[in-house]
Amino acid sequence: MADIAGDQPKRTPQVERRMLTVLFCDLVDSTQMVDSMDPELSRHLIREYQHIAKGVIENFGGRITEYLGDGIVAQFTRFETNAERAINAALQIIQSLAEADIRLGDSEQKARVRCGIATGLAVVGDMLGDDEIRSESAVGLPLNLAARIQSLAAENQVVIGKMTHQLARGLFKYEDLGQHALKGIKEPQQVWRVVAKQSISSRFVAHAAELTPMVNRTEISAKLMASWEACKKGEAKAILFWGEAGIGKSRII
Repeated sequence: MADIAGDQPKRTPQVERRMLTVLFCDLVDSTQMVDSMDPELSRHLIREYQHIAKGVIENFGGRITEYLGDGIVAQFTRFETNAERAINAALQIIQSLAEADIRLGDSEQKARVRCGIATGLAVVGDMLGDDEIRSESAVGLPLNLAARIQSLAAENQVVIGKMTHQLARGLFKYEDLGQHALKGIKEPQQVWRVVAKQSISSRFVAHAAELTPMVNRTEISAKLMASWEACKKGEAKAILFWGEAGIGKSRII
């Protein structure tokens, strides 16, 4: 019979390997808050915290993939600057919570968070291929690593892993926290605390210092410079760059 579920064609799972930056954000002292407050009020405060974090994360190009009680898991996958965006999002969440002045119960203590960020390869997509389940999931080291790194942060701190640090090196000021053995992670992990953003001039110098010499780009560089000289003389020029990802279009521009 046509309506028997077993006779229906199965949708092929859509999965891919992707470089993933994961932000794990956890509310500090939430257990004590829940134990000491009316359940309705504690739920309201947690929802307010989640709403603030969601707005910040989406503003920086990420998306929340999971709520774990008062913990938030967010993925950044859409941009080359995912690591930088995740760090900026974490710093902004801390600032936004302070400005929102969310209080934990009758105390004067404001809501605080711990943030961990990790970057690495993951398999992203619909793992089951179930037509009833449309949510995208991911499997890989950065998800576990972000959660473990978060536990090393003090309140209102952002701690990052090695790959995230490499991708955002020079863009922020860091404190080296050394290597740590983390539960469920085979090798000890080097971690850093994000102290603050770098100044604009420092960011430019950092980017310039990391640039390596270009190879086999003499002809296109000459054409670009010739067009630039023509533009300086008042001529109008338009140049179109096209090609697959990763061949260095942004680098040569």
